[in-house]
Amino acid sequence: MYLELFATGLRGHSAASNSVTVTAGGVSLPVTYAAEQPQYVGLDQIDVLLPQSLAGKGDVVIQVTVDGKAANPGHVTIK
Repeated sequence: MYLELFATGLRGHSAASNSVTVTAGGVSLPVTYAAEQPQYVGLDQIDVLLPQSLAGKGDVVIQVTVDGKAANPGHVTIK
């Protein structure tokens, strides 16, 4: 299952493969896409793969880091 996150200010990140990282409940998530969202100007998109180990965890903290700078944490409920 994938989780899509939307943000602004992402598109200027470095090209390094680890320049965008995401954790959920302290678990590192594989980032499959991190670039501009193709439909809306100025909107960026991050797609991450949710591992089966997070199933049923309930409310978890999502932390996005871009080029070493952490964004404000968010919360998501995983059923």
